Amino acid sequence: MRKQLLTFATLAKISVLSILAQAAGSQGALGQGYDFAASLALGIKHDDNIQQAADSQPQDESLIGVIEPSFQFGAKGNKMTIAADYTLHHASYRYDPKDDHTNHNFDAESELRLNSRNNISFNIGFHKQQDQQTSVNRADPREKTGNRYHYYYAGGQYQLGSDAARGQLKLQANREWLRYDNNLRTNSQNLAKERDTNKGSATFSLRATPKTSLLAEIVYKDFDYISKINSLDSHAIQYFIGATWEATAKTSGSVRLGREEKEFEFKGFRDLDQPSWDASITWAPRTYSSFTIITQQSFSEGSAFEVASETTNSSLTWQHDWNYKLGSTLRYTKESNEFIGGIFDGRKDDTATLNSKVTFSFDRAELFVGYTRVERESNRSIEEFDRNIAEVGIKLAL
Repeated sequence: MRKQLLTFATLAKISVLSILAQAAGSQGALGQGYDFAASLALGIKHDDNIQQAADSQPQDESLIGVIEPSFQFGAKGNKMTIAADYTLHHASYRYDPKDDHTNHNFDAESELRLNSRNNISFNIGFHKQQDQQTSVNRADPREKTGNRYHYYYAGGQYQLGSDAARGQLKLQANREWLRYDNNLRTNSQNLAKERDTNKGSATFSLRATPKTSLLAEIVYKDFDYISKINSLDSHAIQYFIGATWEATAKTSGSVRLGREEKEFEFKGFRDLDQPSWDASITWAPRTYSSFTIITQQSFSEGSAFEVASETTNSSLTWQHDWNYKLGSTLRYTKESNEFIGGIFDGRKDDTATLNSKVTFSFDRAELFVGYTRVERESNRSIEEFDRNIAEVGIKLAL
């Protein structure tokens, strides 16, 4: 059944791209305004802790070869806009070929402008991934690789009010399917994580100034687990108020502040609530230099080991173009997780990641050199680890 789903998804991706290309080339709503781009990235990495092993455990290192082709399609007409993106990421490990894996990422969206005040958009996607091994994987000798999973989604949005209107209402609906491909009944208990998720939201925004809008938003999520092993079926509601603004005094961004409530169907689990927020602010003191701060807090779904976790993510990114060929990106990210319920109840992890990358562009190619440092602190010593990744490669525009 799983192979059939993967085959169907692959055929669906090919079919969608074919249909999009035919639609864009027709004389219909899109006319002939379409574009297709392709690129190929080739790189070599060195990872000194490929299994994210604890400081007290043996740590395996490996050279990793990376091949990443990517394809983008876009079309724009008087009434309709279409965009699609597909990226394949293949990693080959010198230390142990069992860690070799290929990730697929496909996303497509379209927007239909009914008239000046009414817009409808649709989106679909398919992603197939493999995670790095963790302490849970290593605790069971039957688990030879990190967790492999795939998820696909479909959704849409209705917008009442043009982008220039003083008031605007957006209604969104989305459904996601998450399925695992390995470690189903072993230590990771991935079968218990498979779920269907329904999400809906309503956002009302009111323009306060030409470049600033105030907003109120409600987000509803319903989680339906396929297996009833751990009874994690639940629904969550987030209430937000906030603001969005375009470039004002070299600053742009959005801020949403509110509260999240999570209620479980199984009455043996206590209901949860906490402050929730989602903010992104960019400051560009120069046209060639910008700083971006992103911070979010919400509940993350649980597993066979915990009911849920309180997750906070924050990052600071500096992007700078030294000249028209040389650019750099420096990003610091901090993720905090506090686990609730189950055998992981009370566990706290703090993971800090530093990413740096320098790019040199010429003609239709881009050389890049990067370094990543990961440090995790935890009140469970087996979860603490350090990790260093160095990479070098080239990206070609085809």
